[in-house]
Amino acid sequence: MIKLGVTDHYKLLVRKVHEISSNFEDEAVLFTISSPDKLMQDLLEQPVDVLFASQALLHCITVPFYGLLKENFPEIRIVIFNLFDQQRELCGTLNAQEIKHFERDKKMSIRTAKEIYIGPHIVFHEEHDPDGFLEKVKLFRQGKYTFNDVVYISLREKDIIKLAAQELCGKEIAEKLNISLRTVEVHKKNLMARTNSKNFVGVILYALMNRVMTLEEIYN
Repeated sequence: MIKLGVTDHYKLLVRKVHEISSNFEDEAVLFTISSPDKLMQDLLEQPVDVLFASQALLHCITVPFYGLLKENFPEIRIVIFNLFDQQRELCGTLNAQEIKHFERDKKMSIRTAKEIYIGPHIVFHEEHDPDGFLEKVKLFRQGKYTFNDVVYISLREKDIIKLAAQELCGKEIAEKLNISLRTVEVHKKNLMARTNSKNFVGVILYALMNRVMTLEEIYN
């Protein structure tokens, strides 16, 4: 079962869950965004696989929060949607100066979000399209989806990448992970195909460049 979380702006998504897939839990967990510490505590108490949120969540994504997120929830996906324009409509009529400030703040926030947060754990989606993402979530447990074209890499695959980067051969990796050599080779072949890499060095570079793994994770 996929455990789905939504923040306040996405209560309506709960109603759509069963319309799209029977692979979801009966209820989605509702989170209220107030502070990074509060959100982390709520996630620890009620862990989810995917969390849908508005850009109001951006103020919670600090460096310490992101570190704890990766440590405690290595496979979570947080999808942040842009609701700026809808929020502007709710404000009603704005004068020229207010519109100018609004557009400036919107542009800055979107640019910052896209530069910093696009990656395997946190995704900023510029268009408000929750239905499209819900369709993708159906494939979450199958490892067949991508968010912003970042390939999903499992914990076991990360272990293989880490050991391969440390120049262990296939047999040594198999012994370290207590799996067969054939399983190691199958994982390597699948990773090369999914990341479109000609060799396994390309897979390692892909993991680093797309922030699926950090240098510290690989070499410590």
